[in-house]
Amino acid sequence: MPVQVEYINYNESIQSAKVPIEKDIYQVITPIVNKVETNGQTVIERYVEITLHDERLSNTITKKYSQKEMLEYIRLLQRMVKEIMIEDITSKTNCK
Repeated sequence: MPVQVEYINYNESIQSAKVPIEKDIYQVITPIVNKVETNGQTVIERYVEITLHDERLSNTITKKYSQKEMLEYIRLLQRMVKEIMIEDITSKTNCK
């Protein structure tokens, strides 16, 4: 079953993805790039913000992930998908 994604455009450079989880619950994934001035120095913050929305409870939970954290998360997901694929192949060959 394909993942249903609704893209939300904030401006030309930022596009969020709204991903449904179940009825009235969804997550919004947004890439963030902010210029922050601290003690006269400009620092560029880059992170991904994931917000979980539960409309039944009118509640949201937001977590910010650095680029490094997101890359680790993606690698974890890739490993898990590979394990599932290996399990699927193994179970098919054992079913003969």
